[in-house]
Amino acid sequence: MLTRTKLRALSPGKWARVIVPDYECWKKTGGAFYEHTKPGDEVDICLVPWYCPRYDSQTCFHWVYRVAYRRPGSSCYPTYQRNDGCWLGEWDFGLVECTKYHYDSKEQRDLWDGKGKLLYHPVSDDPKLCPGGDYSIYTCSICGEVVKPFSDDAGDLICPYCEATGLVVMDDEQLDRIEQVREYARSIGKAEQFEKQLCYLAGCGANGERVRKQCMLGYDFAPHSFGFCLWTPAVHSSTHKRERYFNGGLILSGPGSPNDGSFPALTVSLSNHVGWFCHT
Repeated sequence: MLTRTKLRALSPGKWARVIVPDYECWKKTGGAFYEHTKPGDEVDICLVPWYCPRYDSQTCFHWVYRVAYRRPGSSCYPTYQRNDGCWLGEWDFGLVECTKYHYDSKEQRDLWDGKGKLLYHPVSDDPKLCPGGDYSIYTCSICGEVVKPFSDDAGDLICPYCEATGLVVMDDEQLDRIEQVREYARSIGKAEQFEKQLCYLAGCGANGERVRKQCMLGYDFAPHSFGFCLWTPAVHSSTHKRERYFNGGLILSGPGSPNDGSFPALTVSLSNHVGWFCHT
C-alpha cells in the first residue's frame, strides 16, 4: 500500500501558504519585538536566495536559500528570524530540495545557481495560495521507501518492488527502447516471436493463473536486447522481503548478432534460429 505525501515546488519570487511545523524551534520564545509564531499557525513563506561565502573557503562563494515569512493578509515587513532570533533556513519549515526524491540534473544545476526550487507541504489545492508544480511522493508501507508508483491491471497504485508482479519496467528510457525493438522486430518479421518472449517473462514463475514472480526488464549492451531479473515480491515471499530468483538477458540472435560468443551479443547458443531468446 502506498501513502501519498502532497508536496509542491516553490520558486524564488513566489509566496506559498504553509502550516508552521511542530518543531522545537517554534516552541521557544524570545525576540519580543514581534509577535511569536507557534506550531500550527498558517503563514506565507518565500525563498530568499543568498550568495554568500563558503564556510570552508577564504575565496569561494555559493548560493544558499533562506526563508522569509509573514502572516496571511499582513502588510508588514517579512520576518527572517525564528522565535529564538536565529536566521530562518529551509529546514525550519520542513522544505527539501526538489531533487531529494527524484534526481534531475537540470534542477540540480538550477539549485546551485540560486534559481532552484524547494518542496513544501501546501495547505490548499488553490494555486493562488500554494503555487508550484506537483511533486507528490509515495511511501511504501511494506519497505518504508519513497518509490515511483506503479499501476497494476486494476489501476491501483502499488509499490513496484514489493507488490508488482509480472513484467515491470521502471525506466522510461527502456519503455522507449521496447517500442524501438518492436519496430525492428516487425521489420525482420519477428514481431510475434518477440511478443511471445515478453509474455513468457511476464508469466515466468507463475503458479497456475496466479503470478508469483516479478520480472524487472532493464538495459543490456547488446543491440535490440534487454537484461532482466526475476524477483519474488515481498507480498508473496515467505520472509516478507523481496528476494532475487534469477537473472539473465533477452538477447537478439541473428545477422549482425551471432550467438557464438563474439561481439556484440557475447552469448552462446546451439540454435541457429533468428529472434529473441532468454539466456541465464
